[in-house]
Amino acid sequence: MSRKDPLLSDRAPFRRAVVLAAALILAALIPSAASNASPSLRADTKGALRPVFRKVQVDRREVKQYWTKRRMERARPLDVAFDIDDAQEWTRVPKDAGEPVSVPATVPTTAGRTDLRVEDSVSRTGELFAAGSIPFTRTEITDTAVFPNVTHGKLFISTTDFDGECSATVVSSEGQDVVWTAGHCVHDGSGDFHSDFLFVPGYRNGTAPEGEWVYDGVVTTHEWASASDFRFDVGALTMAPNGGQEIEEVVGARGIQFNQSHLQSYRSFGHPAAPPFDGEKMFVCTSEFGVFAPPKGPGPRPMGIGCDMTQGSSGGGWVVGDEFVQSVNSFFINRPKFEDVMFGPQLGNVALEVYDAASAGFSGVLEDTRPPKITGVSDKPDPFTPNGDHRKDKTRIRFSTDEQAVLVLTIKSKSGKTVLKVTPGTQPAASFVVTWGGRHFETNNKVKAGTYTYKISAKDDAGNSSSKSGKTTVRR
Repeated sequence: MSRKDPLLSDRAPFRRAVVLAAALILAALIPSAASNASPSLRADTKGALRPVFRKVQVDRREVKQYWTKRRMERARPLDVAFDIDDAQEWTRVPKDAGEPVSVPATVPTTAGRTDLRVEDSVSRTGELFAAGSIPFTRTEITDTAVFPNVTHGKLFISTTDFDGECSATVVSSEGQDVVWTAGHCVHDGSGDFHSDFLFVPGYRNGTAPEGEWVYDGVVTTHEWASASDFRFDVGALTMAPNGGQEIEEVVGARGIQFNQSHLQSYRSFGHPAAPPFDGEKMFVCTSEFGVFAPPKGPGPRPMGIGCDMTQGSSGGGWVVGDEFVQSVNSFFINRPKFEDVMFGPQLGNVALEVYDAASAGFSGVLEDTRPPKITGVSDKPDPFTPNGDHRKDKTRIRFSTDEQAVLVLTIKSKSGKTVLKVTPGTQPAASFVVTWGGRHFETNNKVKAGTYTYKISAKDDAGNSSSKSGKTTVRR
């Protein structure tokens, strides 16, 4: 993938409620206008600020054994696609703004680890590519083992399809174990957390100057997990101890800030892995704030700075005042006007809730282990006759869900062949109607007479899933 390609997958980042026209595939999935369904309120509900997290029991030895040198070398960066036209669907999050919060940096307790220098750097100044461009300097950090450089590192990830890599930063926390990164580095944005996280602080050319650290918890924003909303593309991991020590004790930690002015001078750290970079070295881009991500609309809009780092730098911290993380590398926009511009989210109360959950080790936060409920499943008329009496020429499958979830509905024949598949993506808690006129969704041909089984599947933001089935009869 070229440098001009955007940083995640080709998945559309902002999902719409989908209405599938009956004239095209003879099925429609739409919320019922008369629905009285409402989302379930879990114990950890805080409106739009509710974080989504998973506390895990991880076999640290097994994770470290998984990440062999060969696997690390073959890991590839997560690509992020951002279609700025879709940003017009952003909705305002009124609770995101709040009072400024600053958590100071922490110097490591290990003897001899208090060197604040950035040593032996090689600089490159970005050229002005067009009127209004953002000047920047990109620097290679060759001594990654000194504080505070060592607080930045490489994050190895297992996705459902491949072994991946991102960047991340140790930040000060109550539990001394929090690593801050991008939401897309921990969660796919549609229902599933990634897994097998391994963080290597100070990573350079395959070395681990302060060891390899395995996660035991992961959290992201509700907005990222449910809708891939890049305004809230942040995530955090808690790391298990190594040799009885927490990661912050060993490498120190950057501070972190929330609800601050965007008008800052930023130093963006990362391990870019897409050409011309190889993921083996640490770089930092130094730039003033330059531009907000288009188009205009509800805040908080992502910030843009000058930087030419590529994929793999995702999740790397933006540091202000040489102390505080105030954003992370999130995405590029694939347009000439935005060449060499890196975008990152503003950290408001939504991000603060994620930090608080991780910092406290998820204490007092109830993990979501309950699958979504699918109720009121029915199909009428049953049986029905395609092209017969207009009152009975199609069936309507009705059901309700009690929380936001990714929905899929399939109808299969007795032989197990799929004759209808509706995949509208993430939908709110509501009542739904699927209308089927007895035709195959790919060929548009009438199906044979007989009994057909339909299945409704739902997966919530935390990855919990459930399903309900029923039967309907086609007559001729």
